[in-house]
Amino acid sequence: MGSSISSDTNSNNPAVAQQAQKIQELRAQVKAQKEISDAEKQKLNGLEQQLKGAEQNLKGVKTQAKAQ
Repeated sequence: MGSSISSDTNSNNPAVAQQAQKIQELRAQVKAQKEISDAEKQKLNGLEQQLKGAEQNLKGVKTQAKAQ
């Protein structure tokens, strides 16, 4: 599929070449956006883990305060 698009960008038909170029550009944009999305998901996961840790820490601090 990708190889035919590459050859289509060199087509003698300007409409075919233009559409094939548009497809290549859109594929590149989709790939870049997926990478950004994956990075943001990892960041969110890290923040969620920090939140869980902070909540557990708060429970521990409260328990310790009650024991004193």
